[in-house]
Amino acid sequence: MLTRKHQSLNWDDLKYFLAVARTGTLRAGADSIKVNHTTLARRLSVMEATIGSRLFDRSKQGLNLTQLGEDLMPHAERVEAEMTAASRVIVGRDAQPSGTVHVTLPHGLAMTSLMEDFAAFADLYPDIILNMNFTNDIRDLTRR
Repeated sequence: MLTRKHQSLNWDDLKYFLAVARTGTLRAGADSIKVNHTTLARRLSVMEATIGSRLFDRSKQGLNLTQLGEDLMPHAERVEAEMTAASRVIVGRDAQPSGTVHVTLPHGLAMTSLMEDFAAFADLYPDIILNMNFTNDIRDLTRR
C-alpha cells in the first residue's frame, strides 16, 4: 500500500500566497510585502510542490486563483488575522494601560497648569487611577 508523506504548510508561505492572490502578479505581490519577486516565486513554487497542486493559473494578464487557491483563501486570511492578533498581544498594542499612578507634588504646584496636564492624562487613560498627594515633605522614593 502506498502512503503519501504528510507535509504541513509553512505559515510564512501563506503570507506569500495572500500577497499574490490579492495583487494578481508576482512583482506586485512582492512589493506589497517588501520581498524580492524571485523569492516570492520560489516560495510559491515550493508551496505548490508541497501540496502537490497549483494554486494559480498563470497567464499574460497575471495570476488567477485555481479552485484549490479559492478554497485556501479564507483559511489563509484567518491565519493572517490570528497572527496579527497574536502579534498585537505580544507587543501590547491591544493592551489599555491600567493601574494606579502615585504622584506627590508640593502644594505650590497644585494651582498651576500642570493640573490641566493631569486632567488630560486622566481623560486619555481612563483605566489609570491618579493618586495625587500634595505635601511639602521631602519623600524618599526608595522607601516609597
